[in-house]
Amino acid sequence: MAVDQFQDSETVEKVMVTPYLPVAAMSEIQSWLSQGFAVFHRVVPQVNGAGCKNCGDLGVLYVTKCKIGPISSPRYANKSIVWFDGDGRAGKGWYVIDETIAYDCTNCSGADRVV
Repeated sequence: MAVDQFQDSETVEKVMVTPYLPVAAMSEIQSWLSQGFAVFHRVVPQVNGAGCKNCGDLGVLYVTKCKIGPISSPRYANKSIVWFDGDGRAGKGWYVIDETIAYDCTNCSGADRVV
């Protein structure tokens, strides 16, 4: 689990966590990458008092695969898109979302889910 700290415009410190993903998600990610998809998973805010430190009591972890991207402008008006700043594997730009899948948290299996 990677932890990233930052401050927003109100200078309140927030901690974001890159959660551990289940084995099934990692297997699918490898498959998608080998097929040329860009794959992203969401970091989650670390909530004070959260029972689960992996998902922040969301109970689920999200993985998104994108076939189109990076592109410089979001010209796909009828599709969901996401911006990514680039990391060496996936370039900086807009990506058209092909599919987003939710997996139960590897730590709490959704037991701490706050609805």
